[in-house]
Amino acid sequence: MSLWTRMPIMTLARAVEARLRPPFRGIRPDAARRAKLLAAPPARQTLAILFTPRSGSSRLSEILAATGRLGRAGESFNPQAMAANARAWGADGLDIYLDLLRRQHARGGVFSVEMTFGHLRGAFGDPARAVGLLRPDAWVWLIREDIVAQAVSASRMVQTRVSHDTGQAGLETADDGFRYHAWQIRHYINTLRWHEYGTELLVAGSGLRPLRLSYERLLPLPPAAIAALIADGLGVTLPEDIALPTTHRKLGTDRNTAFAQRFRAEHPRLMARLDRDRASLLGALAPLQAPAHDGRPTSQER
Repeated sequence: MSLWTRMPIMTLARAVEARLRPPFRGIRPDAARRAKLLAAPPARQTLAILFTPRSGSSRLSEILAATGRLGRAGESFNPQAMAANARAWGADGLDIYLDLLRRQHARGGVFSVEMTFGHLRGAFGDPARAVGLLRPDAWVWLIREDIVAQAVSASRMVQTRVSHDTGQAGLETADDGFRYHAWQIRHYINTLRWHEYGTELLVAGSGLRPLRLSYERLLPLPPAAIAALIADGLGVTLPEDIALPTTHRKLGTDRNTAFAQRFRAEHPRLMARLDRDRASLLGALAPLQAPAHDGRPTSQER
């Protein structure tokens, strides 16, 4: 039995995986179209961003794409995105899908991708397989330090169906439908811990040394500083005067804060356990005053 099948898995995570439609089922490749797509040059470098849901990955992706030099860091192994890309490209298997990704989603010679542990499980079966197939030149591991606020954000997103504040109308109205459900917040805490635990197993088991970032430490930084931090790990030089306008803003409201405070007060034993179990994860975060990791893989990572 593999390490991945021995690890604890939440019931919902198992149910979701069981419902996933194989992304390449029923796809008939078009030889002419495939030849045209494969004519695009492949990326020279690969950046892999591991993240947990509601950790600010969409903002990071937007910043990297805006540089034009750090790839197009979409969730290319999200089941829905993977199926849509496969259909559009006529990719009928994982090998050709990866080849086309490195060409179609490259920007500035870099292919970047954002992946949760769940994405890796669904796309590669054994997440460690992704390390050998993608062979990233740099790894980033993005989490959120306040996992209760993160779970509240997930609860809010599911209830209101609003994922991000990009200036869309009706944000305040959507907040009116947001209700406190302790069971739902706890469910998302468990799910987030599954992602964290699985990713840490991957990092340790594959000998990775990612640049460890958090939502909280990136939030106050201007986009140019964030882009420079990631570019440094790839050895990419960005213009000093680069302008990186972004549309993503902090979505949480006073209601998010109130719900998080209430949950912490009602669940002191859970909070103590989370503090203990996540201490090493939080203690490994990069200080950000100066990059703690050069972003380049060890020989084990290649």
